[in-house]
Amino acid sequence: MNWYWGPRVHAVMHGRDLVVLDADRNDYVVLPLAERSVRLEPSGVGATIDDADLISELADAGLGTRARGADRRPSLALLPADADLYDRPDPTVSVAFRAKMAILSARVSARLNSTQLSTIVEPRLSSEGQGAAADVIERALVLRAVLPWLPFQGQCLYRAALLRAHLKNLAPRTRWVFGVSTWPFAAHCWVQFDGLVLNDRLLRVRRYTPILAV
Repeated sequence: MNWYWGPRVHAVMHGRDLVVLDADRNDYVVLPLAERSVRLEPSGVGATIDDADLISELADAGLGTRARGADRRPSLALLPADADLYDRPDPTVSVAFRAKMAILSARVSARLNSTQLSTIVEPRLSSEGQGAAADVIERALVLRAVLPWLPFQGQCLYRAALLRAHLKNLAPRTRWVFGVSTWPFAAHCWVQFDGLVLNDRLLRVRRYTPILAV
């Protein structure tokens, strides 16, 4: 039977387990060993599900429908990570720049505390942006150097949102990637420029299967 995810619902198979992200509710659902009855479409729009009871449960949870919605867009390509920046030295940052980033940090933290995930990470169909790769990398390294001085340390969601805000017009050249793992379940996010991880270690992010990239 055909199944289509809701407009801001994303799904991926991590090993043999199905993980579903409802970005409107900031919530994940894990279905162990679902590979037996669920086959996801490569586009991310929907799935073929052989279990009628499972379809009923997904529908009751508001995660989608058997009728394809007009506003459901294909997921953006999830690029594999293959390198990071942790072998590069941190640049020197000024006191004035620390103050500027502290103000930006407070704004980002306040926004995350008052906004749905689906609004924060609204997908874009285009990755076009201005600036060279060297500019993206330089800004990522500068922010990494100033992070220990900021009053808001936060978790991965905050650090990724802060980096994207700091990148400004360069942000469309990057991907904010959300990944999941199971047994035990864990969710994580980071920012990539093509396959280069800008704000995390490659060994860490490779533990996760990407479920969303914006």
